[in-house]
Amino acid sequence: MKDQLYVAITEDGAFRVVTANLTATVRQAVAAQGVTGKDAVTFGELLVATAIYRLTMAHTMRVQGVLKGSDSSGYILADSHPEGWCRGLVRRTKDKPVQIGKGALLQMMRTLASGELHQGVVELEPGASISDAMMTYFQQSEQLACQMEVCCEFEGDELLRAGGYVVELLPEAPEYGLAIMTARLETDFGQFPEKFRQWEGSPTKLRDELLYGMDFSQTGHAEVTFGCECSRVRVLASLGTIGVSDLQEMIAAGETVELSCDYCGTDYRVAPEELRGLLSTS
Repeated sequence: MKDQLYVAITEDGAFRVVTANLTATVRQAVAAQGVTGKDAVTFGELLVATAIYRLTMAHTMRVQGVLKGSDSSGYILADSHPEGWCRGLVRRTKDKPVQIGKGALLQMMRTLASGELHQGVVELEPGASISDAMMTYFQQSEQLACQMEVCCEFEGDELLRAGGYVVELLPEAPEYGLAIMTARLETDFGQFPEKFRQWEGSPTKLRDELLYGMDFSQTGHAEVTFGCECSRVRVLASLGTIGVSDLQEMIAAGETVELSCDYCGTDYRVAPEELRGLLSTS
């Protein structure tokens, strides 16, 4: 079953909303990285936020979000692809979770149609959440006024639900509409995880509640699943780039080369005969 994201815009042109449930995707990504505790929560929230960002800003482009931890504690990467798959990495350099303290950075990157990379970086306030970090990025790097909330709710090491929303303020927003939405977000959505749990993680229920009493149209929909672009062909291609002498040493050893994808954990075995084929190509 694929996870769902929805895009809606109010008829008066005041707000655009993206809502998402990425529970299955995050569950598989967390399992592939083998992370638990605080890192699992931060990783899951960054995956949700990156998928929402792609649908908000660049739905036809590949987007990556990178949280660089403070105190050289490591980094967390989320990768959202327009073909509908998401994956990620968690790399800790110390025996503690990736930290959001003084010097922590959030970097968002998207690949343009020309092949060029558009990227922006913001420094985070100590103790900021992924939601806080994304809103800072939207405001500073995209000049976009919005409210964003993402959450990952665990029971022990089991992920129960993961999702979130962004409400984007459009140029046509009237003052009365802004006042209503601001009050609604403060009062009805102040404890977002509880509301998301109440609606059983439904992105359509979340959308309908955010835009309650407002005429709106659904303008977009995306299905997302955990996936990876690794393949045996890519593995062989990467081995083909190493030096001839290194290939010869590997062949002489007569052992099968074992490799594993850092993103999804898929194991690949390359026999000496295949290495000889690469040597011929080289």
